[in-house]
Amino acid sequence: MKDERGVPAVTLPVAISEETVHRLCGPEVFAAADAFQRDGHVLSPKVATDGLSANVRGVWQRVDQVTVQARAGRLHPDCSRDGAAFCRHVGAVLLQWLRDPASFAEILPPDEEDELLPAAARPVVAAQQAEDETPQAELARLLDRDTVSHLREIGTRRGVRPPGTRKADVVRHLATALADAAGIEAALAALSAGQRKALDAIVLASTEGPAQSAAISEAYRALGGRGEPPLDTLLEAALVFSPNLNTYSIPVYTVPRAVVACLPTLPDLARPVAAPDRNGTPWLGIVELLQVVALEARETPLATDVGGNDGVRPELASFVPAGFAVDPTDAASANPVGFTMRYAPMRLRARPLLAAAPLTRLAERIGQSRQAVEFAVRLMLALDIAELTPQVVVRPDRLQALLDLEPAARLRRLVQAWLANTGAFELGMLIAPGGRLRLRWNPTYGDWAPLPQAIASVARLVVGLLGRLPPAAWYDLSSFVETVERLTAASPVLARLRAHPPSSQALSLGWIGNRSKEEPLALRPPEGWSRFLSVLVPALLSGPLTWLGLVDVVAGADRGGALRARPAAAGVLAGREAAAESPASGGRLVVGEDLTVLVPAPTTDVAIHGQLARAGELVAASAEGLRYRLTPAGMQALFDAGTTGPEFARFLAERAGGTLPPAVSAALDRWWSGYGAIRLYDELALIEFRDDVLLSELRAATTLDSALIHVFSPRLVAVDAGKADELVAELTARGYTPRLVEAG
Repeated sequence: MKDERGVPAVTLPVAISEETVHRLCGPEVFAAADAFQRDGHVLSPKVATDGLSANVRGVWQRVDQVTVQARAGRLHPDCSRDGAAFCRHVGAVLLQWLRDPASFAEILPPDEEDELLPAAARPVVAAQQAEDETPQAELARLLDRDTVSHLREIGTRRGVRPPGTRKADVVRHLATALADAAGIEAALAALSAGQRKALDAIVLASTEGPAQSAAISEAYRALGGRGEPPLDTLLEAALVFSPNLNTYSIPVYTVPRAVVACLPTLPDLARPVAAPDRNGTPWLGIVELLQVVALEARETPLATDVGGNDGVRPELASFVPAGFAVDPTDAASANPVGFTMRYAPMRLRARPLLAAAPLTRLAERIGQSRQAVEFAVRLMLALDIAELTPQVVVRPDRLQALLDLEPAARLRRLVQAWLANTGAFELGMLIAPGGRLRLRWNPTYGDWAPLPQAIASVARLVVGLLGRLPPAAWYDLSSFVETVERLTAASPVLARLRAHPPSSQALSLGWIGNRSKEEPLALRPPEGWSRFLSVLVPALLSGPLTWLGLVDVVAGADRGGALRARPAAAGVLAGREAAAESPASGGRLVVGEDLTVLVPAPTTDVAIHGQLARAGELVAASAEGLRYRLTPAGMQALFDAGTTGPEFARFLAERAGGTLPPAVSAALDRWWSGYGAIRLYDELALIEFRDDVLLSELRAATTLDSALIHVFSPRLVAVDAGKADELVAELTARGYTPRLVEAG
């Protein structure tokens, strides 16, 4: 947490000053540290309750890791180059803290209450909720690691001549020029087919972070490339960067977001097919589902699953992997008898967060699966929109803040939240009754994370591929799964999982064959890995990615089926300009005389939900859609946000076929004409009227006299501050929506 100046609340337990740093380092070292700090060599500084840490760029572009811990009233430095000494790198970090504490990111210790919550119930890290780094800022950060002479060479190759002699000026000018889409497209047009394929390989190998050359080579061959990818050419063209190329670390490579946004789609990732027949229940959409959960939580408390592991030894039950329970039919194996206490691997089942009753009630209410409802609840917990108390409690203000975001920004936030928490829930989806996979737990081994981590890695790869598919075109599902399988060779996480001996894994998978008999599923052999992906990838596509509105899937038998990326996938996942979907494709709004507005399902005009949630309240939800009711208080909030009455009326009419019921038009006109006719000064308890007639009218029609203290003029009166809230409610109910003004 930072204060209004942006300074972290966490501070060092040891008081220091620049004189202290000068004394600890000595005059010569202090001078070098001062130069490093002033020239911006302190990178990614962080502060925790026990000290500071940062990367410091030295000479020859070497970057060293520095930590300064505060223990027993003393500073204890450590530098990856100079060891436990107050060297110039350590001195630069201390000076950075003294001169610019707001530049330090705050690392808070895990909250004790959070540790007691299930992993799915913990909010996403705060960094995800912060503003994204701009393309220019990202390029400036990458360019800043290079020398001025080489930066000028890059500028010459890209037709840019940075002005000035200071490195900061060169970096700033070059970053702005390199982020220009026209310049990027010109540089891409000059690449050969092999170089473009290498660029695509780097992007797809970087779904888990900057990629090493070995992973890039695997992705390059998976895309049909031969030999080694031409990385040097891409580096010289400033389309690819290697942040640590001049250090002693293994080089990694990354493609700036500005470049990714200009890359063309890859239609060869899967085999095109004709548009399939699509039947079934329409999907409400993730925005609608979040609101349905909020409505249900407001009407009826959403109880959580408090079921235990019946039949399992108490000392063992607490070690069952989070999100799972031992299958009751297999619980006998959890009670071994004998001196050695050997446990047989126990079959697990997914354990939902919500109790069975509210989960079933919600699913039936909207005609969707229980897994879709569970996914929405977990997403709300991850975004800190909901809390476990232990019931699920929804924060309406935080939900409204999400709804108020632009559609692309909102969807990006939802996708980030899902990817940050992918793993256990998706694994639970795979072992649902009737599926091909079974999950067993061996309590002899404690580390069960590799399998959920692998699922998260595959999810990121699938998301990366969807962002490169041409939107709205249908592709064969099985060929898409094969592409995913080829590219998994570029993932270090998946490589470690497959290399891990099955005998030492806490979680193991079983495969249900054609004779309904379970057999072990080893992931190291190609056949076993192919079987695993043949279940996982369709589950991700038809589950979370469909619920998020990124893909349409028509699944068939034995890996058959078809998929298409929706336009939102290109805009959100790849950063490209996405073609807008027609609002009319979701059906027209149904506006009733009773001031209700039905948004039919499905709708692609998701912006309507943010407007209606602010203009009124959600009163009903079903498989046909969501129904809102316009209220005076809601319309006042909409007017306060800058929307006028005529604008909102046109907004509704355009989406309802061109006209509104007379009663609705009259109500909107009345609320707008009454808005601002009265100004209520909250702290001074004054009411200011727009004309000389309103005072006498309100004294006759309302209880204004009971709160009246003094009449200054026909347009200004003082009222009892204690009765101000009641007076606001009464005036609003009668159509005189006052505008609250805080004055001091």
